[in-house]
Amino acid sequence: MSDVNKTDISDDSLLLDDAPGAAGFVRYDLVYAYIGQSGPAVAILTGTSSAAVKTAFTASGLDAAPYPSTFDPALPKGTFPLARVYIQTGDTGIANARIADIRDFKGSRNPVADKGRLLLSTGQGRGAVQTAFRWFLTTVESACPGITLAGSSSNGSSFTATQTGTYRFTYSEIGQTSTAFAGISLNSTQPTTSVELANVADVGARLMKISTGATSQGGNMQCDIRMNIGDVARCHVTIGTFNTEGAGTRLSVEKVLDY
Repeated sequence: MSDVNKTDISDDSLLLDDAPGAAGFVRYDLVYAYIGQSGPAVAILTGTSSAAVKTAFTASGLDAAPYPSTFDPALPKGTFPLARVYIQTGDTGIANARIADIRDFKGSRNPVADKGRLLLSTGQGRGAVQTAFRWFLTTVESACPGITLAGSSSNGSSFTATQTGTYRFTYSEIGQTSTAFAGISLNSTQPTTSVELANVADVGARLMKISTGATSQGGNMQCDIRMNIGDVARCHVTIGTFNTEGAGTRLSVEKVLDY
């Protein structure tokens, strides 16, 4: 390839744009490969400068996650990301600690995700404020790649994607003391609406009946959900009274595909 192993700046095909001029504003640029009309080539896509990028870098260091990550510009289709470069005000060069190798050879031909799962047990009723969202007491395993768990007695448990992919949710619910449903909602803005009455677009077919009348009976469901970065899934239930809680209420989350 003509633009590999550059030794000077006579050809600017792999030169970064100037650093941001505004103090406190930084960006991530992407180096990528592609096949053009003249054959293989390498290019750089300039990211958007913001104070948020600096805040994230200061808190967590260089972002070495696979593309796309939170502050990445959108690559053209059919390209292959090679590196992510952190650009800060005043920079005239790139230190080793500010460029990350993000070559990822997974894709439609090799999409299987890394192993690991999130496993929760023992229901704790519903959130006191977000009353339709389920809350779990015990985290048994917390190694699901691409998912961040948050939970409280006020808002229930939530599962936020930090990586794009397809996630498998397996949900076992012991049931309530009256007619009730349970399911998995995605990005629901109805935290005080029972799942069977929530927007169908948020719940889809991820719905099971867990009780009939005064007879308590549980249910089990499994569903695969494609999530983008920032998407939030929740165990969404009928607003009602649960039986005495036990370890029979469980949720498993696994990433099965990297797209």
